[in-house]
Formats: sequence, C-alpha cells, structure tokens
Amino acid sequence: MKLSKDAKSLVKKPLGKVYYRLFIALAFIVAIIVLGSELYLAEPMVAAELQKQKIKNLSSNYYKSSTPPVIISPSAIVATPIEIKKINGTVHLPILLYHKTPANFDFQMKHLVDAGYTPVFMQEVYMILTGKMAGPAKPVAITFDDGFSDQLQATEILKKYNFKSTFYVLIGGELSGWCVGVERNVTTCGDSYLNWAQIKTLQGSGLIEVGSHTVDHLQLASLNEAAQRFQIFESKRILEQNLGVSVLSFCYPYGNFNTITELLAKEAGYNNATTTVGSEYQNPNLLFRLNRIRDTKDLR
Repeated sequence: MKLSKDAKSLVKKPLGKVYYRLFIALAFIVAIIVLGSELYLAEPMVAAELQKQKIKNLSSNYYKSSTPPVIISPSAIVATPIEIKKINGTVHLPILLYHKTPANFDFQMKHLVDAGYTPVFMQEVYMILTGKMAGPAKPVAITFDDGFSDQLQATEILKKYNFKSTFYVLIGGELSGWCVGVERNVTTCGDSYLNWAQIKTLQGSGLIEVGSHTVDHLQLASLNEAAQRFQIFESKRILEQNLGVSVLSFCYPYGNFNTITELLAKEAGYNNATTTVGSEYQNPNLLFRLNRIRDTKDLR
C-alpha cells in the first residue's frame, strides 16, 4: 500500500502513527470479514456438490459390483437377438397390476391357465422384448405393487399354479412418516406391509422377483431431480443390500413420471419400468413405459 505525501508526514508525528496503525488494523479486519463471508456463502454450495458427487460415485461403484440376479436360466439367454412378432410395432405381452389380493384371484389365475398363458418375471419381459430370450407362446407378467402383507394370500395361490410374479416393494422413510413400506415403524398410520424376513423368503422361493417401488411412494414427476434421484437410487440400494441380488425392475408410484424420472431410472441401473397405462401391448422401444392391465377377464 502506497501512502500519500501528507499521510507520510502524519506518520512522523506521534498522533499520526496512532491513526496509521488504526487504519492498517481496520483494513485487516475488513479483509478478514469479506473473506469469511465469501467462504460462508460458498460452503453450502461446495458441500452440496461434494455430496452429489459422493452419491454418484457410490451409486456407480455399487451397481458395478452388484450380484447378478439368479431368476433367469443362462441357457435361456441367446447370443443373437430373436425376431419377435409385432403388431403395429407392439408386442402382445400383458402385464397384470394388483395391490391387495383380489377376492377372485384364484379364478383369475385359473383363467390364465385355461387361456394358455405362461407367467414370466419382469426381467424375462425385458429379455423377451429385447430379443435376448425366446419367450413362451403366450407370456404374461403378474405384478403386485407396494408390498402389502395381504399379498401373502396371493403367493399361496401363485404357488398352487407354480406361477412366477414380480413384487414391487416400498422401503418407507421420513418423507412418508415411516407409515409405509418394509421399514415402516409407526403403526398408527398406513397399512400392514411385508417385513424383510417375509420378502427374503418370497425372493428365495424362485417364484418371486423383487422390484423397486421407491422409498416413500411419492408422485415422482412433482419432485425436483435431486429428490427423484434419492427415491429411485436409494430404494434400489437398500433392496440389493438386504436381498443380495440385483434389482433391475422398477415401478412408478401412481404411474406418475416424467422424462427426468425415466432418465434417472436408467442411470440407476434398472432396465425396465411399469406404468398404470391400460394396455395388453408393449412397445419394445419404450421399456420404461410398460403398460399394465388390472384383470384377466379380457385376455384370450
């Protein structure tokens, strides 16, 4: 810092030296305050960016090392893509949607038998639609959303017919008030859900594929990217950590999603996702917009 001629003359005087020292001290204090405020403002942004990068790195490393699912026989996978029969660019592959076990569920499953349908996992739906697997003559997928404990009734009927199905499990968390999902711990709200022991038993039966239905069952399209990312990635991580297999099938809560949701589901490592749009037909080019119907009565 350069001093003017007048300032230098003041320094030579005792009082001037005092003013000069006060001036330097004040300048030093101002500099510290300015620097501190900049660091204070920058700290949350830096922390947020570091946290975002940490989640991305953890997710990337985790999904690379995940145990592959054991629900599809290696002999069923083909090296050369199979040409699948299409009708106006779509494939007739009904996916059934259930929540609670219907009173006539046995009747509906018997109808599938009589109509010549063979139930497949959602992972097999993916394999069939991408030509990686030769499916049965009339494939159908049976899916249950939410993981209600009531669905144990359905599993007994599924066992009776030796039918495969996919259960989309909710985790539960703070945003849902711990009222839903496998980790529900508030019993004064919500419904009754399958616990980890029950889900592990179902998954180990060989007839149930476990898919993800997010952490808190929120309307994903109403959330920002960061909130959607948490719901989609974290549910996958928790399921895989507890079950020891890759979770590759996803279901949008309420059938609600947008372009960001689709992109995040793909980034998380899922290879298919179901909606609530009612149709028996699937577009092989829209694996993250698979349609579902709610009853077998119209299946022929």
